[in-house]
Order: sequence, then structure tokens, then C-alpha cells
Amino acid sequence: MPHPFPIATPEELIAQLNHCTGRELGQALKKASLDATSFEPFATWQKGTYTRNCLAKTNAYELLLLCWDVEAVTPIHCHDAQDCWVYALSGNLVEQRFDVDPVTDELVQTHTMNIKSGQMTFMTDDMGFHDLKNIGNSRAMTLHLYMNPIEKCRVYNETTEVFVQKQLHYDSDVSNYLMSSLEA
Repeated sequence: MPHPFPIATPEELIAQLNHCTGRELGQALKKASLDATSFEPFATWQKGTYTRNCLAKTNAYELLLLCWDVEAVTPIHCHDAQDCWVYALSGNLVEQRFDVDPVTDELVQTHTMNIKSGQMTFMTDDMGFHDLKNIGNSRAMTLHLYMNPIEKCRVYNETTEVFVQKQLHYDSDVSNYLMSSLEA
């Protein structure tokens, strides 16, 4: 169901996502014209790292706002077999992709891509693993849209050089507030 006007706010995006299934979710995000200022009321920040803020969660998708301090980086990770779209609201990030070499069983970098405001990237476990890092001189914000909610993922432990299962958490959850505002 096409949106009659450009999607510009978190509420408009969530309303559109609620009418999408499967990879239509990514198409809705790609067509959006989002401004970081409309997401600022839902942002939380933590010095030296990033925060995960849940904006919406249904059986079909999960929408997170990640808020990145300068030089914040994720560990190398998968997405528990879910499609993931990342939309840069502000800042300058780099995505690195990795695969496990079948002969040496070592992690090998396969791709690097800069992501700037208004740009989007896609990742699924079939493409390997990835990490994201804020490489700008200021904070950054990104939206992460998962085809289905994920509660755990495999994360690469740099010290032991093996993947471990990690339970995911939110630093804030405004999904009930945003979802109920759509019903009003």
C-alpha cells in the first residue's frame, strides 16, 4: 500500500511499515525522506559507544534507532538469519563485511563501504558478518530495520577469535508510545 506523501517522521515510517511484508519493509525505508531532527526525541547517548533504542516492534519487523558517539563501533556480528537495512540519519559511518575462510577458518574482511546521511545499506547472514563504526568527528544516528525482531546474534570475540552467542537488549524502548500514537 503506497504512502500518499513522502515519509518524513518516525510515526509516518512506522505507519507505512505496518502495511508491509517481507522485503517490502526495505523498500518503504528506501523511499522515505527522513530527517535526524524528528528522531532526536527518541535518542539516548552513551560516551564511547552506541545505544540501541527500540522505536517499533511487531511480529513482522523491528525498527531501532542507534545513536553513535564519536568512534563508537559494533563488534563483528550476524543478524540471526534476518534481513537488516541500515539507514544513516546523520553522521559518517563505515561498514566492514567479513567472511570465514573455509580453509584457515579465519575471519577475512571482504568489503568496506562508507555510509553517509541519507544512504542505506543491506545485510543478511548469507552475505557474511559485519561491523559498523562512526568515523565522523561528531555523533551519528542510524535506523536499523530487521525483517523480524532479533533477540540474539553471534558476535565475534576479538580476544578468543571465536563467535559467541549474545543476548541483545535495548537502551530505551519507546515502541509502545509510538505504536499507540498511531491509534490515536
